[in-house]
Amino acid sequence: MKKSTFFILLNLCFTLLRAGSGEEYVFTLDIAHVKNDQVKVELICPAIQTDVAVYHLPKMVPGTYKIYDFGRFVSDFEAFTESGSRLPVKQNDINSWEISNAKSLYKIVYLTDDTWDQKEKEQFVFEPAGTNFEEDKNFVLNFHGLCGFFEGMERRPFQVNILKPQKFLGSSTLEKINTTPGMDSWLAPSYFSLVDAPTMYCEGDTAHILVGGADILISVYSPTKKVSASFVKNEIKEILNAQKEYLGGELPIKHYAFIISLFDGWSASGSFGALEHNFSSFYFLPEMAEDYIAQSIRDISAHEFFHIITPLSIHSREIHDFDFMDPKMSKHLWLYEGVTEYSASHVQVK
Repeated sequence: MKKSTFFILLNLCFTLLRAGSGEEYVFTLDIAHVKNDQVKVELICPAIQTDVAVYHLPKMVPGTYKIYDFGRFVSDFEAFTESGSRLPVKQNDINSWEISNAKSLYKIVYLTDDTWDQKEKEQFVFEPAGTNFEEDKNFVLNFHGLCGFFEGMERRPFQVNILKPQKFLGSSTLEKINTTPGMDSWLAPSYFSLVDAPTMYCEGDTAHILVGGADILISVYSPTKKVSASFVKNEIKEILNAQKEYLGGELPIKHYAFIISLFDGWSASGSFGALEHNFSSFYFLPEMAEDYIAQSIRDISAHEFFHIITPLSIHSREIHDFDFMDPKMSKHLWLYEGVTEYSASHVQVK
């Protein structure tokens, strides 16, 4: 048996053993075989104790303040028993599927479209909160656009297996529990942690910085190779050290990732920017010569990194217990954005 085949089979056995526990979600996303610009999603379900189960994709996600209805990107939704028999499925609304005879539910299968290519401009998903499937080039996986949850079971563990081209490297702050040339396995303790960790797959260009006791990853996708991870590292190193001193000499985190996807030409939304997370930030910026993009990277990264304080460490109940299906808006945007922007500018002046 070839060594690579052995490790793929070993990883499959490992996955099946974990799935057999009945406690966690085990997703498999295939980005190695994309058809019609869609990614196939398979879920080995946690054990369901009720006759009817409702599976959701989010209506809204933290940090966006806008309804996106991620269920509208799903098609061909099917549910199966362990023996392969189909179970009755009824779509209750754009984001919810009701499955009957749910105690015998074993697997769910569906297809997802990426959001960056969507046609409805009125409800366009801001790119840093969305998904991008560019075969053999770049995959942006914000998991709320791919993976859902069962009602009342958001706090179960989630394992996500990514079937990938061998040349691709995955960048994420999720815990990587196993890897082979053709598949990575990531683990999140809950749905909240899963959607808090944007993940990018492309031919790897990464760099690391150690600042204030934290390991900082920088991952860059630059379509025409104008910008490198080492360049970004040199641009933000001074800012990160300044922020460390600004926060008392030590950072309140142990790891962090700057995940940067650059685009050539015009964006579909007509805009660009970034979105903050507890241990990472995702950037969607125009590709340009390094001398021109340098200050933008410094300014935006200073702002997004300071979000580790507000709202990610200091926030209201609405943020802490975010309701993905019926979100209640926090009234503290002045704190989350205003104080963060002030600090991002102030630290550069100091």
